[in-house]
Order: sequence, then structure tokens, then C-alpha cells
Amino acid sequence: NAAIFRKYDTNRSGKLEPDQVGHLLASIGGEEPSEEELNYILMLCDDKNPNGAIDLSELQHAMQAWKTYIAQRDELQAALDKFDVSGSGKLEQDELKAYLTHLNGGREVPDAEVDWVMSQANIFGDGACSKPELAMATAAWYTHVEKKQVNCACTMC
Repeated sequence: NAAIFRKYDTNRSGKLEPDQVGHLLASIGGEEPSEEELNYILMLCDDKNPNGAIDLSELQHAMQAWKTYIAQRDELQAALDKFDVSGSGKLEQDELKAYLTHLNGGREVPDAEVDWVMSQANIFGDGACSKPELAMATAAWYTHVEKKQVNCACTMC
């Protein structure tokens, strides 16, 4: 990772600024990330030393998050196309509920669980899930469901 970091830290600042992160992500995914995708990776991964850039300690997380996201990008776009009935380009609370109900095999998801998923995924803080945030929402939902199943099995519910 240090060699990758040095390759993209072209100004030798000791951090990857947004344009440098964009070049790194493009080399991984084959195309430049959109501004929204780049901001998502920065906000998600700039957590060990929050400075608006990716430090060496955050590089692995950023690369892995991007690989995971691009593997799901087409699927996420299809979900947005289907469930974004308002046409905002994001899933609002009720649209997220419909999406989670779909993931839940058609069984309605309680509002409290929708609120929790939104709180986990809403990286941009605008109360809606953009395409990158939908990846977080989906992962949060599946993690939540798995934990519920484990807890149910333990309590014999």
C-alpha cells in the first residue's frame, strides 16, 4: 500500500487530496468516479485522521470500499431507477422503506428499522440515500437482518 500511496501522492504532501484519490479510484475501477462517488469515498474513509484527504492509514479502507461499490454499481442504479418514484436521484425515507421491503422478501419493514438504516447510510447528511449511500444502506440492512436472526435463534423466538 505504501508504494500505491507514493504513486498517487504526486505533490508529496503525505496525503491524497480529492483529485489524487479520484485518479487512484479510476485506476482501480477503469473510469473516473463521479463527484458524488468521490465525495462518498472521502467521507466514508477519511476517519482516522479527518482532513478532507486520504492518509496512508485510510488507504486500504478507501480502496476496498471502492471495489465493493463498483461491483454493485449497476445493481444499485437499477434499484434507484425502480424505487426513486420522486425522481430526485436519491431514495427518500418512504422510497428506502419500499426498497428494504423488497430486500425483505416483500415483508414490510418497521419504520424504526428504516430510520436506523438511514442513519447508518446517510453519509452526506441530507436525509436521503444517493447511489453510493445505497450501498451502505444495503450492507447495513443485511448486517442488521443477520444479527436479528442470530438473536432470534439464541432466544428461540
